[in-house]
Amino acid sequence: MKVLFLTLASENIASSRTRVFQYIPYLLANGIKSKIIINDPYYAQRSKILIIKILQSIHKKINNIRFLFFSFFYKNIFIQKVYLPCWEIRLFRFLGKNIIYDFDDAIYVTDQNQNISKRNLKRLNYTLSKANWVIVENDNNANYAQKCGNPKTIIITGPIECNRYIPQDKPYHENKIVIGWIGSPSTTKYLEIVRKPLQNIALKFANIKLLLIGSNPFNLEGLEVEIYPWTLNTEVDLLSKFDIGIMPLYHDIWCAGKGGYKLLQYMAMGIPSIATPVGINDKILNMGNIGFKANSDQEWINAFEILINNKELRIQMGKTARKLALTHFSYERYTKDLMNCFI
Repeated sequence: MKVLFLTLASENIASSRTRVFQYIPYLLANGIKSKIIINDPYYAQRSKILIIKILQSIHKKINNIRFLFFSFFYKNIFIQKVYLPCWEIRLFRFLGKNIIYDFDDAIYVTDQNQNISKRNLKRLNYTLSKANWVIVENDNNANYAQKCGNPKTIIITGPIECNRYIPQDKPYHENKIVIGWIGSPSTTKYLEIVRKPLQNIALKFANIKLLLIGSNPFNLEGLEVEIYPWTLNTEVDLLSKFDIGIMPLYHDIWCAGKGGYKLLQYMAMGIPSIATPVGINDKILNMGNIGFKANSDQEWINAFEILINNKELRIQMGKTARKLALTHFSYERYTKDLMNCFI
């Protein structure tokens, strides 16, 4: 058996890495061969220089042609978060291809997703209606796919590579408690939700600092803040410095469609979490004693104070979180579910 994958971007982009690239060794171990074609190698790295932009666009079009060419030699066609023309989906249907479409965000929300033009929304809805299988990360996105007419929708949350995200012994940072966050420049805005709670606890505790991975500059008066760029090679070492992981979000449709990946990273690393209970976050936090939900400034403050003051609770929550990650969100857990979509 073999599968042709079309990914949104390269391995450096989290959704493509988690939804495709990190599956490959597990699929190969089960006798499934794969070929990956990257739809946009320059995703999130587009040049502002006109001639380079033109060359990048040509490269993307060439990759799309390559994908179409190789599709003639594969029965299983896996499309990860790419808006293909409707005629291409019709062609795959005519040729009897097994089409699997995967998306991990609420990409149908037009006011939050800059890539979802009317044309792309039409392409998305058509693909969802015609795909043999649709794979999503949560109930909200599953409901959308089913409304588009696809009953064969399965939920795969994450997964998280637990063999890579491994808890490490902490020296407890010279008596500093590290509150950590991992994300991207575009998601730095969510840190504003915890600005006041962090300022409040900074007045009460002199032994805390904030460590941010991948964020834009974020200054916080009265609290030591360290910011590191995100790289695939350094993220695990930086995550290992966290004592408490946070995932603040808005209560809106876009955030309700997120996949909770930050929580899964914290869980796999054995780190207790504090998070806004929106979408899949609420479901994950209900699975065990792994952290706290926080909807208001006071709830954030209370959760911070409890975890800062109780090292043993942090350790116990981290152990529980790690076990849940292994049992419910690992590639070992989900590879068989993915394989059931192939023919």
